[in-house]
Amino acid sequence: MKWTKQAAVLIATTFIVGCGALFNSGPQMVQFTSSPDGADVWVNGTPRGKTPLSLGLAKNQSYTVLFKLDGHSDFGAELNKQISAGLVVLDVLGGLVPIVIDAATGSWYKLSANTLHGSLTKVDKPDGTLTPQQLTLVKMGVPVDRAVELTKQQ
Repeated sequence: MKWTKQAAVLIATTFIVGCGALFNSGPQMVQFTSSPDGADVWVNGTPRGKTPLSLGLAKNQSYTVLFKLDGHSDFGAELNKQISAGLVVLDVLGGLVPIVIDAATGSWYKLSANTLHGSLTKVDKPDGTLTPQQLTLVKMGVPVDRAVELTKQQ
């Protein structure tokens, strides 16, 4: 008799609370790595730390991620929210209440990746000194970056 009461409570709880709220609540942990290590990780325009980094992100929104490291080009990526079809199916089987709860709480969602890796490319920066030929081009009105580019081709 005790076992049947426990089973009844479990079944009732499943129908009252959405499946997503039961099995998919809380933030999703996302690992951020980069080559090379030590890149700053910006999430939606806010600095969040340096790679390697692990963050708990809410699953009911999408994110723009930017990896930045001095001397390297920036690397951008998107983490998109996605509906977890399995949870929606379980909610539909459970009836209207689980659907309403999971839709309202955003428990249907997951993020498109658990790991995000930024491959940062080293950028050649001029040392700040122009050759006589480059200086002549600049004096003639050629932009500095174009003058540097033109003399590299020779």
